Amino acid sequence: MRAIGSKRRTNFPPWCCIVLSEMDNYKGPSNSQGYEIPRELAKAAREADELLRPMVQVIEGGYLVMKPIEVLKFHDAQGMATLSAAELLRFMEPLHLIIAMDSAEPTSQPKRDISLTGKAGIILLRFTKLSLTELQKIICKGTKTELGTSTHVAIVGIAAWIVGHLGLAGNIATALATGIFITLAKATKGGFCRMTPAEIEKALAQASERRQ
Repeated sequence: MRAIGSKRRTNFPPWCCIVLSEMDNYKGPSNSQGYEIPRELAKAAREADELLRPMVQVIEGGYLVMKPIEVLKFHDAQGMATLSAAELLRFMEPLHLIIAMDSAEPTSQPKRDISLTGKAGIILLRFTKLSLTELQKIICKGTKTELGTSTHVAIVGIAAWIVGHLGLAGNIATALATGIFITLAKATKGGFCRMTPAEIEKALAQASERRQ
C-alpha cells in the first residue's frame, strides 16, 4: 500500500474535544434506519474543507481550477484505487454546506448525510476495509461501548497513522482522516466499536450497495 501527497509539516486544526454522544446509540440493524451524521462530525468536515480547499482550488489564467492532487493510492483485492483531493472535497461537501445553514432559530434543514455509493465513497470504504485492524486500534482504544473518545481525538489519531504509514502529512492527512472517520460513522451507523470485525466488513459491503 502506498499513498501520494505533498510533504508538509503536520498542522492539526485546534478543534475542541467533542464527545460523539450521537454515535453511541448503535443497537444493531433495527436501529440503523434514519441515522444522521453527528453535527460535530459535520463541523469537522467543514474544518477539513477549509484546510484542503486552498491547496486544491486556485486561479490560473483568470479561471478557477482544481489542481490534480492525489491524496490516496493503494492496491487491494479489487486492484488499484486512487482518490484525488477534489474528489475528497466533493465527498464531504454536503455535510459542511448543511452546517453552514445552521441558525439560532429552529428550522427545517436537510439531513446531515453523505453518499457512500459514489467514487470517493467506494474508495474510502475499500481503504477502510483494508485498514480495519489499524483503525479499530486507533478509534476504539480497547472499548466496545462507544465510537472513540471524541471527534478530535479520533481524527488526530487517524491522521497521525496516515503520516506514519502512508507518507502523507499536514492538511492532506487531516482531511483524509476526516473522510475516513465519516465513512466509518455512516457505514456502521455509529456502532463501529461495538461491532465484531465480521459485522463491520458486512456493514461496509452493504453501505456500498444500498441506496443513499
